Amino acid sequence: MGDLAFLNINPEDEVKGGSFEPIPQGEYHLLIEDAEVKRTKSGTGSYLSLRFQVLDGDFAGRILFDNVTIMHDNQQAVDIGKEKLILLARFTRTSGKDSAEFLNKTIKAKVKIKPANGQYEASNAISYYTGSVGSSAGPANKPGALGSTREVAGVKATVVHRTPDQPAPVMNDDDSEPPF
Repeated sequence: MGDLAFLNINPEDEVKGGSFEPIPQGEYHLLIEDAEVKRTKSGTGSYLSLRFQVLDGDFAGRILFDNVTIMHDNQQAVDIGKEKLILLARFTRTSGKDSAEFLNKTIKAKVKIKPANGQYEASNAISYYTGSVGSSAGPANKPGALGSTREVAGVKATVVHRTPDQPAPVMNDDDSEPPF
């Protein structure tokens, strides 16, 4: 048990939390805030988990998510995931060899609304990545400062979290193509 009295919480105070309602379908400029390779619940596959922030328009500041399949029993899911990763690497101007490269990169994406299904409310989903926004919206990767690098299901991944002091990554000439 922990003492929370120092927070001076009043249950009657107004809550100014963000909306969980889906944003309208359309193309948005996004900033990649987090990128991490994770194992599937079954433990037989892996996916790239991405968290984005909408950069402009009426929905600036809203958070969107995308999970891109890397390994799975379903080959079609793997093929779709590979195509998304190729576009993600191309439009963020990275090699796509490590999830850390995507951190703080900007990208345009087509966002759709997934209808409510059973116990789940309607939500947003990223249909596909459509283009580059330009250079990074903020500082990007600083080697060794992002977290632990590990291999998940044969894919090198670095757990990354957005920090305000990370410089942009440098690509070597031999890293100009995605590894797919």
